[in-house]
Amino acid sequence: MKRLIAILLALTLVFALASCGKKAENTINLEPYTSAIANTSLKNATVEITQTNDFLPDYPLVARYEITYNNDGSATVNYTYMEYVEIGEDSDSITNTISGYATISADGTVSGNISATVTAAASVNFNLDASKMAASEDHGILRANISAANTAAVLGGAIGADVVFTLSTANNTVTGATINYTLDGAAYEIVCSYNG
Repeated sequence: MKRLIAILLALTLVFALASCGKKAENTINLEPYTSAIANTSLKNATVEITQTNDFLPDYPLVARYEITYNNDGSATVNYTYMEYVEIGEDSDSITNTISGYATISADGTVSGNISATVTAAASVNFNLDASKMAASEDHGILRANISAANTAAVLGGAIGADVVFTLSTANNTVTGATINYTLDGAAYEIVCSYNG
């Protein structure tokens, strides 16, 4: 659970840059992506996190957050996440699934469970800093490799691992973001889709 919270705290990061493309590193024009971010008035977002590890490769942990952004600046979140059953618990399954509902007021006050996770999931910070990443772009898709030391500056939240980030845009708005990294022997993929 601590890892899930740490991961989603990294969601304050939900947009940055990446690597791969036809142009040289850090010579790309970030203005279209910055403009797309500014033009994306979020109404709904889906955040899904998958955590896999070498110990139980057939039993990944998945967390899913359905976020609705309200006109008054608040957000509502329906969430479902999985956790491993503690050794010694009387259970026929390796994982448990927990579901719930939370609200986040415009001032950041949370009512509901797992406040740190939910708060982070409902936050979006964008800082496309070309000096902090190796980036390229291809037809509305920005890709970046971000070192662990630069994740806070670019993504808005520190991750203790190097990150591969992809930002997708269409019609001058953001449509999605994917963040991949490996931490403490576990691989994480955070997939965010947006309906602006």
